[in-house]
Amino acid sequence: SLNSILTMAATDGTVAPPTTYKLFAGSANPNLAVKVAAELGITLGKATIGRFNDGECNIQLGENVRNTHVFLLQSTCPPVNDALMELFLMVRCFRRASARTVTAIVPYYGYARQDRKTTARVPISASDVAMLLESAGVD
Repeated sequence: SLNSILTMAATDGTVAPPTTYKLFAGSANPNLAVKVAAELGITLGKATIGRFNDGECNIQLGENVRNTHVFLLQSTCPPVNDALMELFLMVRCFRRASARTVTAIVPYYGYARQDRKTTARVPISASDVAMLLESAGVD
């Protein structure tokens, strides 16, 4: 079951008790996050995501995530770069709040079609975005 998969998320090979993981959602698809949380029988983690007048993302966690396995559900659907920046900043927020692990659940990966070099002097964007998320602290 998905619940048993989430409880075995520790990267050090240990099995974490079910109470040590939390599911959070970005603003890209809140309805999906609510359905996933309901299926797991848990409540969604509390986080406030807002925007400043100039479009900057403003994130504030509403609960403690210290030593917790955090699962973050955030698609990178249009507007792709806004959703990606929100995902990046949420990951950094969880890391700064001392989450034990951060796992990004990305149902739609906006840069997936750019997964190889088609011509010279072009990025492999799918790989570069993955590297960005990994460097931000996604496990």
